[in-house]
Amino acid sequence: MRLGPAQAFLEERGRELAEIVAALLIYNVGGIAAGFFLLWGRETLLVHPEVLVLVPILQDLRGNMYSSLASRLSTLLHLGLMEPRALDPRLAGELALRLAAVLSMSLVVAVLGGAASAVLGYGFAFPEYLVLALGSSLLVFLILFPLTAVLSAATFRRGIDPDNTVSPLVQTLGDMITVPALFLVLFAAPIPQSWGVVALLAAVAAVPPMLVLARSGRRFAELVTALAVAVALSTATGLVLGANAETVLGEAGFIGIVPAFIGSCGALSSIVGAKLSTGLHTGTVPSRMVPSGEALGVAALTFLATPLIYTVVGVVGFYAAGFYALAPPGLAQYIAVSLLGGLILMAIAFLETYYIAVLSWLLGLDPDNTTIPLLTSIVDVEGILILIAVIKTLGYA
Repeated sequence: MRLGPAQAFLEERGRELAEIVAALLIYNVGGIAAGFFLLWGRETLLVHPEVLVLVPILQDLRGNMYSSLASRLSTLLHLGLMEPRALDPRLAGELALRLAAVLSMSLVVAVLGGAASAVLGYGFAFPEYLVLALGSSLLVFLILFPLTAVLSAATFRRGIDPDNTVSPLVQTLGDMITVPALFLVLFAAPIPQSWGVVALLAAVAAVPPMLVLARSGRRFAELVTALAVAVALSTATGLVLGANAETVLGEAGFIGIVPAFIGSCGALSSIVGAKLSTGLHTGTVPSRMVPSGEALGVAALTFLATPLIYTVVGVVGFYAAGFYALAPPGLAQYIAVSLLGGLILMAIAFLETYYIAVLSWLLGLDPDNTTIPLLTSIVDVEGILILIAVIKTLGYA
């Protein structure tokens, strides 16, 4: 019996679709956990909406910082330059380099966070943002650096490629612990101006010895430059979120779905970007302005996965808001917000992914190095804007 086009597509690529959905559901554990913590700290955020600006900035920074660490350790293991054990001597240099990057990026986050706060008319200034950024970053560093090293060594030792496992897992864990670390520093004590001065002096003084130990000023410059660009882009997300604090922090509890909502599109777009890049390299996706059949097949996989993922985000968000005794609209309405927003966002993101990848290729750039970093930062801003627009359009603000 001859199969129809839809049946033939599912027959051919059903397993690929199942792998994508499974990976996204696992990835969303981090976003859902971050949403729970944001709901838990909602009353604090209503008093200090300026802190909301830092959430997307710090989450993006964690993802980029420790995903790149996982990638670096995997490369060293594959090249035989590091032994698959948690206490390899090469780790000392990586620890120093990453710690120097954490200290430096905390200054960048504080500057951009303070500027965003001034634009929005909030009260926090540079010293307070520096204490929050530096304190939470060091807490996360103490957890994620050793964990990334152990996971990389353990997976490689067991014959599992760390590239396929450690980076997504570390990113998920980073999403889970970033918000609690931020609240822990905020709750620890009032933040006097003097703390900011002490934090600034300590951070500046500690960077040079870390670089001497790391013995890699060039790698530090490359890492910090890439992280600074990503932080600058994610500051736009923080600005949009801070400007719409009343909408997302309202009794409907939509703040709980923000991390998973934008994270799901970022993850889907990353998969699309990786597939398009591979296709451009292998020749199965031609570099033309009108998407080919193979590129449209990738789009079809994306749009088959999107409804399920965003329905799950809506269902979990609804029950999370109810758990915290808020007054969300009905379950169907919550799903409608997540699903409609997700479909609109994913349609835009696919076109952006395709044209960024193709234009990179035509300009002689490797799409592997350009598509995903650019896209995830762009999608964050668009995701917040679309989510807020859908909430207001459906009358749930």
